[in-house]
Formats: sequence, C-alpha cells, structure tokens
Amino acid sequence: MQALDRRHLLTAGAAVAGAPLLTVNSARALQPGAGAQSDPTFSVIARHRACYAALVEALQKNVSNLDALDLSEARALDAVVDTVPMTLRGTAALIAYIREHRRERPEVVAELQDLLDATLLAALDRLAA
Repeated sequence: MQALDRRHLLTAGAAVAGAPLLTVNSARALQPGAGAQSDPTFSVIARHRACYAALVEALQKNVSNLDALDLSEARALDAVVDTVPMTLRGTAALIAYIREHRRERPEVVAELQDLLDATLLAALDRLAA
C-alpha cells in the first residue's frame, strides 16, 4: 500500500471541497490497477455507470415507465456513495467518478455531498492507519 502523504491529502481535500483536482488524472483514476480486485469501489462505479446508461437510453427512447430503471440507478448510486474505498486508487476513482457525475447531475450529487464527504473521510482515515 502506498503511504499517504501531504500531496495526496491535499488532492483529496481539494476534490471534496469542489476545487479542481490537483494531481489525479480522472481517466487514469477510473482505471483499476494493481490491488483493484480488493477494492469494491471499482465494481460499484461500474454498476452505477451501467444503470445510469440504461436510464439515459430509456429516456432518449421516451420509455413511459422508468420506475424500475430509476430505482435501480438510485440504488446503484447509493452503493457508490456508501462504499468506502480500500485503496488510494479506489479513493481517486471515487473522487473522479463523482466529479464526472456532478457535471451531468449536479443537483443529485449536491444532495449526497454530506454522505460523500463522510465516505471520503473514512477512506482517508483507513489509508492513514
């Protein structure tokens, strides 16, 4: 496991505060690397990405009953927010994904911000131990 240094703390803190991400390349952060199999963050992000894509596709096709898709997407997003990353790479992926999702649905991410902050703080605490 990589040591948690000041640069990583500042990067994560800036992202939580909504400032530009200082050192994490978003595309790279979303790619699982070594140790990703032990970090559930990548699987919950992939699940939410699939659920959200299905919901958007249904909206574009004017599907009349979106309840099941909407519920599935909401539950998948809750899993993203509730899953505490196990690795630094998972923490970076969570930050990058939420930033990406915020651009499309700022109101939804804003509603979840307190929970996201708690999840990120728990991840930093775990990494610092």
